[in-house]
Amino acid sequence: MVAVPQKEILIGIIGSDEDSNGFIQTIIENRGLKTATVSFRNIEEGFDRYKAFISQYRPHMLVIDIPYLEDWEIVKRMTESSNAPILLITCDPNWQKKFVSDFNRVKLLTKPFDIDHFEHLINDSLSG
Repeated sequence: MVAVPQKEILIGIIGSDEDSNGFIQTIIENRGLKTATVSFRNIEEGFDRYKAFISQYRPHMLVIDIPYLEDWEIVKRMTESSNAPILLITCDPNWQKKFVSDFNRVKLLTKPFDIDHFEHLINDSLSG
């Protein structure tokens, strides 16, 4: 695997809440990484925007912030449509059980979260 210089790493942030996206963006950009964000009103719109976003930006990593999600099949489709490592942020602790067994490149973070732990998961995902 060829190392990408930190200033060239792009992390995609996908979520339904622009304020939350902005908070996540600030944390990541304070580490010197570039970000691109996309917001959506509902999960189907989110998936359509997600596909366009992936095609346009080709991020090195994705942070998907979906507080509560009834239809985990949509997130499954998101994870299957990109090879980038994914950090899934959710308020639902039951998601961890489902995703840990289904996807080995998806890391999970339950809200509220510790910023140091969030940064550790970003580092861990980018390193490989």
